[in-house]
Amino acid sequence: MRDKCRDPDHALAWVREIARNEAHRLFARRSMTHELPTEHLPEESGRQGEDAVLDRIDVHRALERLSPVDRLLVRLRYEGDLTHAAAAAALGLSVANVKVRLHRLRPKLQKTLQAP
Repeated sequence: MRDKCRDPDHALAWVREIARNEAHRLFARRSMTHELPTEHLPEESGRQGEDAVLDRIDVHRALERLSPVDRLLVRLRYEGDLTHAAAAAALGLSVANVKVRLHRLRPKLQKTLQAP
């Protein structure tokens, strides 16, 4: 597989791209297997449903303001339910770096979501 790296001087970037793509693939597969059957979903009134949609739009906009790596990290950790170690491995980061990034991202996202 190493022979497919076009530029040996940028091998680390190539490996990180492979890890990122693999993380996306794992996240997509995991998301598909954790869907709840619709018969188990609670009934929602029209207004509650609208509020939920608006909340999801707000979260999506807040995530879009993050760097691609931070956005993927948040999605892997919280949507994909990966451990710190698994998210770190998928992104080619240390576990300590993942923990620090998430610690800094949570208040940033909270502030963005609370802004009018």
